Amino acid sequence: MLSVDVLTTLKQKTSAPLMPFSVSGEYTRLAPLDPGTGKRDFRPLLELFTMLKRSGAERIITYAAADLARLLTG
Repeated sequence: MLSVDVLTTLKQKTSAPLMPFSVSGEYTRLAPLDPGTGKRDFRPLLELFTMLKRSGAERIITYAAADLARLLTG
C-alpha cells in the first residue's frame, strides 16, 4: 500500500493531524545533483509533497524543507 493510500484512509477515519516524513534517501534520490551545474532538480520532490498534501497530510517533515522554502519563496 502506498503512503498516499494510507494517508487517504487515515484522513477519513481520524481528525488527528497527519504528518508523513521523507527520509534522506528519498531526498537524494528525488532531487538528484546535476554534476554539470551543482544544482538539484526539486521538481520530483515538489510532485511528491503535492501528492502527500492532496492525500490528507497537514504537514510534511523532510530533509528538503530549507531548500524547498527557498525555491518556493523566490
